Amino acid sequence: MTPEKKHQRPGGRKPKAYPCRHRLSFNLNDVDYARFLALYETSGLPDRARFITSCIFNRELKVVKIDKAAMDYYMRLTTFHAQFRAVGVNYN
Repeated sequence: MTPEKKHQRPGGRKPKAYPCRHRLSFNLNDVDYARFLALYETSGLPDRARFITSCIFNRELKVVKIDKAAMDYYMRLTTFHAQFRAVGVNYN
């Protein structure tokens, strides 16, 4: 059977339009690797491959820092407001 005559089944994964087929490799020393990990963690990207490609091709990285103290303050303020409204509803 030739490859042209193979029947495609309707199930399975759809092929990508531009599959990644080329692999690059490089080595880092301990200092550079620690710096790389620090930059990767601050970037917030889901995987290292996207981080490396964005660094290589000079794409913009969006860094979002979450302030734990501000989040705690917001949560406490929200619960306080909900309790305040509950008292107002019960009073009426």
